[in-house]
Amino acid sequence: MMICFFWLVVATLAVQVPNILGIQAQANGETLTVLKALKITLLTLPVTIVATTGYTMFYGRGVEYFSYPAMSVYAKLGALVMAIILQFALLQAKNINWVEVCGLLICILGFLVSINSEMILERIR
Repeated sequence: MMICFFWLVVATLAVQVPNILGIQAQANGETLTVLKALKITLLTLPVTIVATTGYTMFYGRGVEYFSYPAMSVYAKLGALVMAIILQFALLQAKNINWVEVCGLLICILGFLVSINSEMILERIR
C-alpha cells in the first residue's frame, strides 16, 4: 500500500515543475502566452512523463486498497499540501489564511480516517 503513496508523491512533485515555470514566467513580468506555455511543455516533457507514470501507478496499484473517489481525494490532498509548501518555500508568499489551513487539516484528518477505516470499523464492532 505504501508504494502507492510513493508514486503519488513522485507524480505530485513532477507535475508541479511546468506549473512553477509558468508562474515564474508570469512573475518575471512576462505575459504567459500559448507559445511560451508550449515551450515550457516541450522543455518539461520528460518530467511530465514521470508525472503521468506516477499517477498511473498510484491509481493502478491503489485500486487494490481504495475506491477511485478515495484515491482522487488523496491526489487532491497531495496537490494541496504541495501547493502550500511551494507557496511558502519557492514563491515566498506568506498570505495563506486560517480557512486554508483549517481545510488542509480537515483533509488530513479525513485521509487518516480513510487509511485506517478497516481498523476503526473492527474496533467499533
